[in-house]
Amino acid sequence: MSNAHLHLGASTLSKKPLSGAAPNGRLDPKQPFPSRETPPTNPGQVFEPLFDSVEAARLVRIHPKTVIRMARRGEINGVRFGKLWRFRLSDLQQYVDSHSRSTDAA
Repeated sequence: MSNAHLHLGASTLSKKPLSGAAPNGRLDPKQPFPSRETPPTNPGQVFEPLFDSVEAARLVRIHPKTVIRMARRGEINGVRFGKLWRFRLSDLQQYVDSHSRSTDAA
């Protein structure tokens, strides 16, 4: 059996940019943030979509390397898949809420 049938040439793969991404594949700050809302496949089980470090950093308006450093130190909850970090929106919101300062003048 030949391995030739297992090989997919580059011409058979299409590289479509994400919605909101520039033609070079990077996020365009002028475009709206790509939607991560997906309907749950099982109504009894809800899966919260994960954001990569660039998307998470864009949400909290800091540098992506800062988000990764904070995750390594345990300041922000993140999920690591090999070298890649992924973040839940609820974890980012929890971090922002816990570190926001009250401006109430009592």
